[in-house]
Amino acid sequence: MDEKVINIISQAIAQESDIVITVDTLLSDLPFDSIKFIKMVVALESEFDFEFDDEKLLYTQFQTVKSLIDYVDSQLNSPNKQNMQITV
Repeated sequence: MDEKVINIISQAIAQESDIVITVDTLLSDLPFDSIKFIKMVVALESEFDFEFDDEKLLYTQFQTVKSLIDYVDSQLNSPNKQNMQITV
């Protein structure tokens, strides 16, 4: 999962420089603006099939790439996600 999230972050910031992103990279060190951050959020939601909580829609909510990965992981393993059933 770490590699997928890092790849999505790289695509969202349209990495033109030689920034090396690791799990320890501070999100504040990356060239995020609000559009790039939302682009990343949408890509993560699409890739992992979940929705960010409204209060997490600011990149200042995540200190490091690892904290973002941990949040995605927590959403994938949340009881609400596991108990979702599709009714037709």
